[in-house]
Amino acid sequence: MTKLWIPRFSRKAFTLVELLVVIAIIGVLVGLLLPAVQQAREAARRMECSNHMKQFGLAMHNYHDTFGVLPPSYVDNNPEQGSSIDTDQNLNGLGWGTLILPFLEQTALFDQIASETGNFANNWMDSNGDGTASVNDAIPSAKQVVATYLCPSDTSGGLNPKKNDFGTSNYLVNAGTGGGSPYGVSADGVRNGVFFASSKRRLADLTDGTSNTILISERTTQDDTFGSCRGSNCLWEGGLWIGPRKYNSNVAIASGLQMVDVEFMGGGSTAYLINGSLTVTWGYAYNASSLHPGGVQIVLGDGSSHFLSEHVSLATYRRMMQPQDGEVLGEY
Repeated sequence: MTKLWIPRFSRKAFTLVELLVVIAIIGVLVGLLLPAVQQAREAARRMECSNHMKQFGLAMHNYHDTFGVLPPSYVDNNPEQGSSIDTDQNLNGLGWGTLILPFLEQTALFDQIASETGNFANNWMDSNGDGTASVNDAIPSAKQVVATYLCPSDTSGGLNPKKNDFGTSNYLVNAGTGGGSPYGVSADGVRNGVFFASSKRRLADLTDGTSNTILISERTTQDDTFGSCRGSNCLWEGGLWIGPRKYNSNVAIASGLQMVDVEFMGGGSTAYLINGSLTVTWGYAYNASSLHPGGVQIVLGDGSSHFLSEHVSLATYRRMMQPQDGEVLGEY
């Protein structure tokens, strides 16, 4: 009997070399994909941040339509800005972020703050109304997280650990080019920004044009990495939406100065640049900064939102910060 011949097929496994090649290809593809995913996520975060800015621009204009002026950076009966908030002369210390709450659909929070401050008679750091302001005696609303004031690219989580865990704000108003005493006052004694303590600027006062003047910019809460502030990293700090806290000389350098909680400066010199300083270690706490690569989001006086590059020329940046300098802005 003749046996039938049946061919046998052997199955080859991957060799080690082939397996390594496949793994390498997968690694390359993942390496190409991850930056794209990260860029897409950052683009989404930057768009959300821009939407926050547009809300602020609209709120500023609605506030102006209602009261005839832009809100001050914060309310203070002593607008000369000493080194600390004078509780005897201060009305309530509430910042612009509090004042525009009704125009951000946050009327309930605004009314709560009114109740906690005795209808705005007391400083927000004086919850019991005894006339003594203290960061440990702040009203409960001070620790409220308000999502509109948070840049989604930032990492603070809503409470600012460098400022007694009060509610963070990544957005601050334009106090001018920096320098002088008090801060935000030029060498000739003129306030060259848009906002300051108890200010009452009108849009008509922005004589350089509302589309040429910055109202609001960002500040991140991250630290720098230079370790040059009294042996530790300098603080970028971010801000507080409720208003400036009382200065405490025992806290870290540049922490708690009243104006930097709600205001930023820029363009006065290389100490006041976007995302850092070329000349001093303390400039970070005063400047505009963000975790968006390459620049910050801004709101102009016309209410529009834009992305401003950190490489903008110093002269152009200075002109955007000064609402009445009479200089031609140029491209940016």
